[in-house]
Amino acid sequence: KDYKEYYPNYMKNVLIVGGIVVIAGLMYIYQTSTVSTVLSGNDFVSQHASTQDAVMLDVRTSAEYADGHIAGSINLDVQDPTFVDELNKLDKSQTLFVYCRSGSRSAVAVSLMKKNGFEKVYELKGGVVGNNIPLTNQ
Repeated sequence: KDYKEYYPNYMKNVLIVGGIVVIAGLMYIYQTSTVSTVLSGNDFVSQHASTQDAVMLDVRTSAEYADGHIAGSINLDVQDPTFVDELNKLDKSQTLFVYCRSGSRSAVAVSLMKKNGFEKVYELKGGVVGNNIPLTNQ
C-alpha cells in the first residue's frame, strides 16, 4: 500500500513543519544579530576603556545619578516615559555600556535597545552595587 493511503495529508504536514523550522531559524538569527553581552565589573570597565567612541549609559533615576555615577556616563532613566524617544537620539552604531543599581533596569533597557535596532550593547552584571566600580558626583 502507498503512504498516501495511510497519511493523506503527509506532504501538507511536511511542508507545514518545514515552514515552522525555517521561521524559527530566521527568528533566532534576527534575535542574535545584535551583540548584547553581560560583563562583570572589571571586564565592563576595561572593555569600555578599550572601545573607541563608546557611550556609558546610566539608566537609573536622575536622583540616583546625582548621588554617584560612573565617570563620563550619561543618564537616561529607563522608567521615564520618554526613555525610548531619548534613546533613539543616540547613534545606533555606537557601542553602548549600560548599567543601573542592581542589574534589573539595565536588563530592561538592553531589551528595549535591541528592539530599537542598537547593534552593540554591553550590560554591567549586578549593577553598581554588585561591583567595586568607583562612582563620582561630578
